[in-house]
Order: sequence, then C-alpha cells, then structure tokens
Amino acid sequence: MRCLLLALENAGASLAERRMETRMALTVARVMRDGGRMAPFVVCSRGGLLADSLRDLKIPHLAIGAGRVAETLAALRLRWRCRHWRGLLIQTFGQASVPLGNAVRRLRPKGTTLLAHAFLMAPPSRALLQGRWRRNLVAADCILCGSGHVRDRLAEHGVDAPTPQGPGERRLRLLPPVVDGESAGLLDISPAAAEEGRHFVFCMRESLLPRSGAALVTRAMAALWQRADLPPWEVRFYGGGDRFMEVFEEARSLGVTSRLSLLGEQDETVMKAALAQAHACLAPGSSPEEAPATLWTGLAAGLPTIVSRGALHEERLRHCEDAVLFFEEGNPQALAEAMITLMHDAALRHALAERGRAAALHRLPDDAARDLCAFFESWYTRRGWVIRPEQVAASPEEAAGDADTPSADDEGRDA
Repeated sequence: MRCLLLALENAGASLAERRMETRMALTVARVMRDGGRMAPFVVCSRGGLLADSLRDLKIPHLAIGAGRVAETLAALRLRWRCRHWRGLLIQTFGQASVPLGNAVRRLRPKGTTLLAHAFLMAPPSRALLQGRWRRNLVAADCILCGSGHVRDRLAEHGVDAPTPQGPGERRLRLLPPVVDGESAGLLDISPAAAEEGRHFVFCMRESLLPRSGAALVTRAMAALWQRADLPPWEVRFYGGGDRFMEVFEEARSLGVTSRLSLLGEQDETVMKAALAQAHACLAPGSSPEEAPATLWTGLAAGLPTIVSRGALHEERLRHCEDAVLFFEEGNPQALAEAMITLMHDAALRHALAERGRAAALHRLPDDAARDLCAFFESWYTRRGWVIRPEQVAASPEEAAGDADTPSADDEGRDA
C-alpha cells in the first residue's frame, strides 16, 4: 500500500507548530517504513526542519522549494511517479501542504486516491476558511484534528460533512492526545530532589506567547512573596515570544523580579539540563492552540506539574487527570495556593511525578503513529485496495511501477 506524506512548512506558523507537524510526519514515515503494510514517500520543504532527518534515515522523499511554480512541478512529478499505483493514500500535515495534496489527487484517475489532511495544533486561519481556499478542505475524505478546538473551528465553517470515500460518517476525526517528540526525549531525565529548606525552582515553557499565563504567574508570585513559611524559591521562564517587556514590567511593578528569570528559547540539550535542575513545572495558559510541550514537558521529565483547568488541558489529560495538580484557570490566588502546596508536600510531589511520567509513557509519538497507520490500513482495506501476496500485477508495466522506489540520487532532489 502506498502513502504520500506531504509536510511542507508554513512560514507563517509558529516554530512550535512547524516542529510538531514535521516531527509527526517523520514519525509516521519511520513507523510505516519499519513495520506494517504501507510504503511511505515524503514531500518536504527544501532546507526545512524535515529534509535532513529524512536523508539521514534513508526514507524516500522529495524536497521542493517554496512557491506555486515549485508546487505545480512537484504535483506533475508525483503524478508521474504514482501513475502505476492502483490505490494511493495522500496525508498532508498543516495548512501549507493542503493545496499540493489536492493537486496530486486531481491529476490521478478518479476513484484511485484517498485524501486526508491533519491539523495538529491550530486550524487554518479564518480568512482562509471564509474564502475560496476552503474548497481544498471540502474536497478531502478525512480531516484529522489535533484538538476539539481545531475540530470545532472547522465544523463552524461547514467542513464537517459526510464523504463517499471517507472512513466514517463525518469528515472530521479527532486524534487522541499525544506527547510531542521533543517532550518524549525528556523521559530519561532524573530531576533534582527538592530538599527541605533548599532553593525550590519552578519552570515554565513557551512563557512569552499570547495567553501563556505568564502574567498570571507573576501575580501568583506576588502572593508567595508575602509568605514567611516558604523555602527560598524562584520561577524560570523559557521560550521565545514578543511579550518579554510586558512580562518584565508586570514583574517589576509587583516587586518580584529578583525571583524571576527570563531565559528565552533554548535548544533541547540546554533544556534537558535546565529541567534536571528544576523541582516543578507550570502550565498556566489558556490558549486553545497551546504547544503540547508546554504541558507535557514537566510530565515527561518526571516533574510535578501545576496545570490550569481549561478545555485543552482537560482534553489532553483525559483518563489521567490525577497526574497533575489542577487550579482554576485565570485565578492567581488558586495558582499561588497550588505552588505553596507543592513546596510543602514532598509526598504529593513524588506521587505527581510518578503519575505524570506514566501518563507520558502511554502517549508516545511512536504509539500514536502506529495507531494512525492501523487506521490508514483499515480505511485502505475498506476500499478493497489491499494487494494480497498471491495476487499478481495486471501487467509487467504495472508490476514495475508498483516496485518503484527512488534511487539515492532521486532522494531529496528539488522539483
């Protein structure tokens, strides 16, 4: 069974969203290559986050430049490559890959191609959904949604309708919550023990983005400042964004700058070392498009985590709500109380750390990719496209096309 995975990078998306899409595409391609019955071919952006990894793993792929001309040439080239494939599944990741997926499908014989899109963190912009671009989504057989927010936004614009070739009654399908690849790499961390009376470190990811909850944390810090029964403590903010001065001014007006460190974006190696020195993690945001790393970093790293009780967090933590310490969203006093509770209760910290890591282990990217591949295979099978070992290609030409694999020179070549 053949599968085209299209993962072109959207320059207008956040770095976290681009990382999530490319890492998920890479994980799915690797799982398909190493097991199951699907043969992947990946199309990615030239010079992007994905191309080097695909080359290192020797996964068949095509790296293309940006722009409509490059995509048109890529569609024609893919149509030629796929000409003998009697059944093809096209899976796109993110907004930028959608037009290419539709173009390839239009170039193939009718009824031979299944088309699915995936939006893992955020839906397409309202401007696109309200314009002619929306027809790209209506043409799909299935759209995989990374959250209820994504699904609801698409349904709002009339995208959720049955399709003849779709896998179910509706076009929109909710993906189960999954730990992002970056957080999965933190499972081998051994966090520092919070010793009695010693310096206690809270940390937070993606802290300078809109609706991150950073201002809420500074107000909670002002409440902690008044307590004389606490050990020395500090809050460390990580992640890039345009709210540096806003957060700094808020902290200065509340008189808590001496307990706050604004440390910016860090690479994975530095972040691992930083988390190994922390004692607890904060996820106080309210954005429905929050990066998964904001929540899963602490759980995967074995850190007790304080989480705002919002729709996205409850969705991602379904069936493992006891793995975190929830507080009322938007309430700085409730957050301060949760932080005080963690500093005082060593047994609770230990229990949350154990339950959090167990929750992360049950939501690993490889497991999610295997589930997705099983879904693809069942959908493919319902179309009657599974070629059994005893079946023979209809002609020598078709057999040659079905065995088509790119050469080393072909991998990564520009369109």
